[in-house]
Amino acid sequence: MPTGKPSVNAGDLVAEYVAGCPKPVPAKVRGHLGKVIKELLDGGTGDDDIRAGLRLYAAKPMSPSVLPSMVHEAINAQPAAPSHAGQSAARSPYRPFANPADARDYYEGDL
Repeated sequence: MPTGKPSVNAGDLVAEYVAGCPKPVPAKVRGHLGKVIKELLDGGTGDDDIRAGLRLYAAKPMSPSVLPSMVHEAINAQPAAPSHAGQSAARSPYRPFANPADARDYYEGDL
């Protein structure tokens, strides 16, 4: 029966993060990271969402204070812009001049 508590604690998530680092993480950073993660868990953020944020954090480690923003980015990122096939007919995508050998390629058959 669920108790409402997260399946992992902040220490577990910090340990997972540290295990994936190629060099030792300073104690002050580990401690700060643990506090931030605990706040996220206590606020209802799921451990998988925090892990997703930690993956972004690992790619560009800064102050642990940015972790909530990285969690937000990881879980709320918007999908990429539509591809050329899915572009609206009202506005064609930007296409830089490439000086094609055949001008019809540049004008996309509008000649």
